[in-house]
Amino acid sequence: MATRRWCSRNLYESTSWNGPGVYRIRLVRDGKPVPIRRFNGTDYEGILVIGCSSNIERRRKQFIRASSGKKDHSEGIQWYLVTNFSRFRNIYSRGRYSLQFDFIKTKSKEEAERIEEEEIWTYFEKHSETPPLNAAIPGREKKFDRLRRTC
Repeated sequence: MATRRWCSRNLYESTSWNGPGVYRIRLVRDGKPVPIRRFNGTDYEGILVIGCSSNIERRRKQFIRASSGKKDHSEGIQWYLVTNFSRFRNIYSRGRYSLQFDFIKTKSKEEAERIEEEEIWTYFEKHSETPPLNAAIPGREKKFDRLRRTC
């Protein structure tokens, strides 16, 4: 997989990109990623979610609305639940942490979907699980079928 150039913004800063792309949301403190313990080691990039959208700016806004308790984006709703109702609420409500919105511009939704799948699989292969807020692995049925046939 080729090295990709991510554009980074604070979650509350506009991306000014209304086209397709891949995004990831990371937990940061003082501008540095917060390490997150994973099943197989530690994610030193602090990635909470990896996704794609046909409109990156709209997706960023949907996550913000959902993270404030409105139904708009499944991962945003999960973040709302973690920060308001879990044992972690005191950690994240103190304002020491922020969310960073990284994105890659793509030419098409199909290209974004392909890159998203690659990024999630790379994360999965490294940590043996998806990022904490991701609900599923795109293309998992095809990949699992291939793995089963080789065993």
